[in-house]
Amino acid sequence: MVASRIRLMSVCIVLVGGLVGACNRGSVRSVDGVSESDMVKLYGPQKIEILPFTKFRSFDKDSIPDGMEVALRPVDEMGDPIKVFGTFIFELSQYRMASGNRAGERLESWTQQVLSTDDQKRFWDRMTSTYTFQLAWEGGEFPTLGKKYWLQVTFQGPGGKRLFAETAIDFDVSRGQIREEMSGGQRQ
Repeated sequence: MVASRIRLMSVCIVLVGGLVGACNRGSVRSVDGVSESDMVKLYGPQKIEILPFTKFRSFDKDSIPDGMEVALRPVDEMGDPIKVFGTFIFELSQYRMASGNRAGERLESWTQQVLSTDDQKRFWDRMTSTYTFQLAWEGGEFPTLGKKYWLQVTFQGPGGKRLFAETAIDFDVSRGQIREEMSGGQRQ
């Protein structure tokens, strides 16, 4: 009788253990009890910030802008800067005043992948813990001096999670700089 009770209790313990294990399937736990999804949420990107250093800029020796330089900072759940890998999509649009959707007609778009160690070295700045992308103007009408534009950035990492950021950018290159460059080019 005692032996049958012990056997019954052993079977119950095994069954309860199996049920508990089956309920936790898909939620891999580490020794400390933290799941993989908790780790991704804690240390993975939760937001991207477009930094105020983002501006229209010249990529050669003159002062006439050739495109935009975009400075981004991905941050984790605690607000700390982190490196990421995935795809960044940049869209520059006309700025629409007094509207819930500030993006007007799209002027240009760029896609930049950060998928390798070489990409990290190319775009990541260790001193500022930011990514910097030089986006050359590829066609269409170049933005008009003195106007405001709307920049939208989308980041898509592995697993399909998307993050979004947007900001207004003034095209405020000095007219004097442009005139000086233009007149300097005519003298030669």
